[in-house]
Amino acid sequence: MDEQRKKEDEEYEERERIIEEQREKEEEIIRKEREQEEEEVQLERMKQRNEERKKKQDERNKRDEERKKKQEQKKKEEEEERRKEEEQEKEED
Repeated sequence: MDEQRKKEDEEYEERERIIEEQREKEEEIIRKEREQEEEEVQLERMKQRNEERKKKQDERNKRDEERKKKQEQKKKEEEEERRKEEEQEKEED
């Protein structure tokens, strides 16, 4: 009877060990899945921030380009006005 009890105890301990190993494996899988999900979330956030930065930079570039065009146009107009004045002065002389 004692031998039978010892054998049952060993079998029980072995089943418990197997169950514990399986539980640990499952926990590890769950942990890795969570890490993967978090990495994906972080990547998505980074993508969004980069897109926002790019959009803002594009807007700044567009405003700068418009400002530059206005300045060039104004310069042309001033140059044309100056040229006309010079012609007028020559005609008056």
